[in-house]
Amino acid sequence: EDTITILGNRLKQGIEVVRVFDQELPRIMAPGSELNQVWMNLLDNSIDALGNKGTIIISTRQEDGNIVVEIPDNGSGIPQEIQ
Repeated sequence: EDTITILGNRLKQGIEVVRVFDQELPRIMAPGSELNQVWMNLLDNSIDALGNKGTIIISTRQEDGNIVVEIPDNGSGIPQEIQ
């Protein structure tokens, strides 16, 4: 949530952020500032890909003893020639 607040001025009117959080996730020991930088970079890339309109979904879940965070968007993606 902190990262979304920081990026608030970049989240244009036509961009929707959908949160699908697993409420049963265990607490983890991790450097919060480093994780925030990861989320910031991923969300910043999504915002760039969407332009003025689209959806970013932030989801968390447990899978095979791991915590999974996914941040897909419905933007145009990376052009094939620069992948």
